[in-house]
Amino acid sequence: MPLVWSVPEALVTAELATCFPSNAGFVEWVTAAFGPFWGFVEGFLSWLSAVADASLYPVLFLDYLVTVWPEIGSGIAGFVLSPFAFMVVVGAPKIQPSKLLISPPASEVDWSGFLPPGRTFGASNRFLGEVQDAERAYPKALALALIAVVLSLIGLGIPGPTADWKNWQSGELAVVGGQLGGPFVKSWVIAGAAVSCLAQQLSEMAEGAFQLQGMAEDGWLPSCFGHRSRFDTPSVGLFLIAILVLVLSSSSSFSAIVNVLNAVYCLAQVLEFSAFLHLRRRHNDMERPFRVPFSFQVCCLMLALPLAFCFVLLILPFFAGDWLQVGAIGGSVAMAVLLHCCLEFCRRHGWLHFRRQPPRGLEDILAAQASHFASTASESPQHGSETFGQSDLQMLSQTLTSLAQAHGAHSFHVVLAMEAREGPAGLEKAAQLSRGFSKYFSTLRSTSHPSNLREEHADGSWDPEVPGKASNVKWAVREAHRELLKESVDPASVILTVADADVVFHPRYFSHLTRDFGAVREHGGGWHEWTIWQAPQLPFRNYYASPACSRVWAYVASIWECGGVAGLSFGSEHFAFSTYSLPLLLAVEAEAHEGDVIAEDS
Repeated sequence: MPLVWSVPEALVTAELATCFPSNAGFVEWVTAAFGPFWGFVEGFLSWLSAVADASLYPVLFLDYLVTVWPEIGSGIAGFVLSPFAFMVVVGAPKIQPSKLLISPPASEVDWSGFLPPGRTFGASNRFLGEVQDAERAYPKALALALIAVVLSLIGLGIPGPTADWKNWQSGELAVVGGQLGGPFVKSWVIAGAAVSCLAQQLSEMAEGAFQLQGMAEDGWLPSCFGHRSRFDTPSVGLFLIAILVLVLSSSSSFSAIVNVLNAVYCLAQVLEFSAFLHLRRRHNDMERPFRVPFSFQVCCLMLALPLAFCFVLLILPFFAGDWLQVGAIGGSVAMAVLLHCCLEFCRRHGWLHFRRQPPRGLEDILAAQASHFASTASESPQHGSETFGQSDLQMLSQTLTSLAQAHGAHSFHVVLAMEAREGPAGLEKAAQLSRGFSKYFSTLRSTSHPSNLREEHADGSWDPEVPGKASNVKWAVREAHRELLKESVDPASVILTVADADVVFHPRYFSHLTRDFGAVREHGGGWHEWTIWQAPQLPFRNYYASPACSRVWAYVASIWECGGVAGLSFGSEHFAFSTYSLPLLLAVEAEAHEGDVIAEDS
């Protein structure tokens, strides 16, 4: 079972959780693949699964206590694990390896009560918004958890008082401990199990509460669920889950809760695994801090058995007449759909306050992540022998955010044209921006324009390069062209856009540019090879922070820009400058950028 279930779930969770490090967790995975409706359904199902899971542990706790009244100690991990480690050591000489291969007849197994080992691997991704460097820390944590799950199954080889598996019940390990070590070990096992149940309950409650907080931040739920207490905990979500857990655990048996848990858990798992496969097939080029080292076809084979197992668990209740579980399956989906419709109705009528509109798909989610990085860039600690201006980094972050929010950003090859004379500070700036934004583009690389170069002329003479934008762009374009050729990208299909560091693009600028480039190319005559594009440049980024004279000029310039671009439709001309787009081959073959002038704008 670890190989069939736990390993695939851990791998899928590691890849998607590091792509979408948010407290919303599964919701963003499914939204990126199938849209906001299914994202909300997944959110409701996974949250309901957390509530049901948290309700299990008080009941399981009581199952252990009824065996014998224990003396409960502190809840440290060593105390919890020590009795089970003792049982393994004492029982090791009596282990019968053949028991590990026993496979009871499928017809005699109550599959409705089956709980897959390691089923909570994915649940922990609801904390990722609270984890620093989650892209690297989370896969390591999952690997350690997977090892622990596999090692824990060694207990299957311990001979118990009842060799027949059909006689085992919840709390049976306490009986095994009593047989191996007497009443003291029995009490020891019960105390450890009890503390473990309480710890797992608190963990599940926290996971569900942080998921609600993440969904509120992303706009799926009203903003009240995003409230945090002075201890930085999602207090509203914790209170809601505590009430539901109290009601469910006090009014239901262990088996009834397991039935509900399995129903919603399997539905959620089907959506999560499907989202993983869909994103692998449709967005395989998306940056993934951790990538499952298999092809799409192998990933399909890896998830075939877990998906089949989920479908079996979902279908069996209909044949077995288990109407409680059938009701849980249908009722959970119906409740998710109804709740989604009610929240959308309240959103349209303004009856509830939401922080923003929920993301519509992958591009919106990546853009929101980029915005978050940009808003926190000025707070990030700097490392290296030199420092650079925080305002400079934040400005570049906002520029890259606008690129990440553009339609089709995943196909962009972005080049940060840095100057070597900036020293280590420039390299650190480029590295930090690359870490924060590389996942949103096809590639994000930087160039470092050397100093003391010279500009050679057709007559054999030369002049020293003039430091500035022109010589830097010339170097960056040449380096980018060389790298694209290495990657077998056809330069004739590439449009080069030169932009200053403080430019904010309209989200649809590049989609319109692509469409217009295609239209000009289809028209014939080779005009697509010579055309230069530029949108109206509106100097309003820091408008109100500028002096009055600058604001007046910005207002006049914006009218001039709009009029000049509009006049192109009537045979007029407009001069492109500063930020513009042109075919890459035109820039390279015509040597459009000179190194011995100060301003390439003219």
